[in-house]
Amino acid sequence: MNMKKCESLVSVRGKGAYVSARRLYGGAWMGPPLKDSVKYLGAHLQAQPSCKLEVTKRIAAARSAFAMFAKFFRRSTVPHQRKIMVFRAVVNEALLSALEVRVLSQSGLDKLEAARGLLLLRIFGVRGFGKVSTEQVAVSVPISLLRRVCGLAEVATELRVRRLLWLRSSLLAERDGDVRLELAANFGVFPWQATAPINEVGQLTPAAPAFLSILDGDLRALLPSWKGFVAGWKENFLQTAESSIRDMRGTFGDASLPQSLQQPCTRTSREPSRGPRSNRDATRQPSLQIVESPAEVVRSLRVLSDGAIPDADEELTDQQWLAGVYCGHCAHGPFHSTKSFASHVVIKHGVRHRIQTTACPTCGRQFTKTSACRRHVAQLSCNKHVVNHGRAGALAGMRDMFNRQAAETARVDASVTGVGSSHASSASASVLPGSVDGNAVVHGRRARAQPHSCGSTQTAASRREAFRGTRWQRVHGRAGDTVGQAAQSSGEDRRAARQGPPRARSLELPHFLLPKETDLSNALLASMAAWKARIPDKGPHPLGAPRRTVAGTVAQELLKNEEHHERLARFKAFHGKLTSLPDMEQSIQLAMARETRDGHVLLKLRPQALAQAEWTEAVALLTELISQQGGEKKSGAAPPGSLVRQLGAKPESS
Repeated sequence: MNMKKCESLVSVRGKGAYVSARRLYGGAWMGPPLKDSVKYLGAHLQAQPSCKLEVTKRIAAARSAFAMFAKFFRRSTVPHQRKIMVFRAVVNEALLSALEVRVLSQSGLDKLEAARGLLLLRIFGVRGFGKVSTEQVAVSVPISLLRRVCGLAEVATELRVRRLLWLRSSLLAERDGDVRLELAANFGVFPWQATAPINEVGQLTPAAPAFLSILDGDLRALLPSWKGFVAGWKENFLQTAESSIRDMRGTFGDASLPQSLQQPCTRTSREPSRGPRSNRDATRQPSLQIVESPAEVVRSLRVLSDGAIPDADEELTDQQWLAGVYCGHCAHGPFHSTKSFASHVVIKHGVRHRIQTTACPTCGRQFTKTSACRRHVAQLSCNKHVVNHGRAGALAGMRDMFNRQAAETARVDASVTGVGSSHASSASASVLPGSVDGNAVVHGRRARAQPHSCGSTQTAASRREAFRGTRWQRVHGRAGDTVGQAAQSSGEDRRAARQGPPRARSLELPHFLLPKETDLSNALLASMAAWKARIPDKGPHPLGAPRRTVAGTVAQELLKNEEHHERLARFKAFHGKLTSLPDMEQSIQLAMARETRDGHVLLKLRPQALAQAEWTEAVALLTELISQQGGEKKSGAAPPGSLVRQLGAKPESS
């Protein structure tokens, strides 16, 4: 023994532990150096060469792995095939992983089989146990039947297959030149051994390890012509296909299984003679309840832990949810969150919203999501140009608006001058060439699906670039080249013709800085103060978005003076058709007015695509009037802030 490679372990229990510890820590120890931490010597140290403790540890590991997925296995909405896949990958591997190299007794194999069978019964629930706690008579369901359903072999057969696969991989590695110590430990002869484990005729001797005896039995089960470990046995074993070894597990077909286990995820009705079982199975599939608002039904079924029933519009506190909420229909619970309680009502009691499609049942408007369609119906937005139902509703609403007013789009041409020239060109470019019905393209997927005028040789990249350029011109009102020029096959021509806008340009709007003493500024601040005073505590604003109020105030102030009617002929004719404040959605897309820190009023306007020409007249008149009153119009990504304007207004010091 090399004392330089030894370490001392202190015994903390047993006879002489106190005396040994006093000698060690008293400085009188003359042996190998004392180590506070030692190397890992295995899972467990046992005085007897037995695997009983290892079997107990594996069973505990399998139960622990099953407990980690207990909620998953109990969930009735998960198909049984998915549960079986998780069981085989997690629980079965925790039970049998690396046990093929252990020498297990028959009692150990039986314990592993029984533990796995009990966990299989818990997966199938009533179909596995054959009864529930309230029933006296159980339907016999053998473990072998459940194993066939899950595609599992017996524990002894599974370990035999794994041992043969391990032996095959070790022999192949040895043939490739690797030194396999496990083969040398089983088939080799140690210096202190007087007898070899294998004699001259290939039979095992009394000195052979127990694991070698198990391998001999496995090879006899695989090869009918097995004669022992004679010369050439390795080549004969390696000639056996790997699929033949795996086939020892057997085939698992469900043709002869009962109907209740062939399709575990499908609820099947039992015979009427079963009594309570038939009544219980009949209630497993609830009839659907089509309601106008599932949220109101969920709130009406809440029952507190003390038996009180809260009002439908009452919000429960965290303490009430912590105490538990029960279902008023089936008394199931307790539930500790709104989400879990709502899921129970929807799944178990079949509560469904009456709208399950993306099309409005009243006006037929199409949306990209069911939630947007439900908001559209709840807000009574049928036959209105409302695009505030989220991104899905906005896209569908814009597409529907362009479809109904395609005739008005044609009247916008490039003859409009001034600020309206860019808007007119963008509005006329909003109808892509090649569209059959002349509808404006709003959604990107629809634009990519339509043919372009450049021919079939156009690449997908050029079509995407052409659509992006025209969409930016259409939304932000900047003039650009035609779609045909933007879709040329040349890469440099596409980049030059597209004129791809930077991110800052996408924020370009007409910005006006008005002096606070003007009539328009006072009217805007008063209207915004009135709008803010009517903000409700809950629910949507009665006047809608603030852009309606701002745009309506600007229109009233411009049309109040009769001298402006001649210059605002088209603007007056367009807005004369609007009879209510919600109708301003047809005119304005974005409008904002607020007071700045330096005593000015900032006004931002972005008209709708169909009202660009009308607002061109208004923008030109506004620019002229604001300049006369000491204000200014800003252009660019955004006007400078109040601090920058104050610094710019200061005279330079000499």
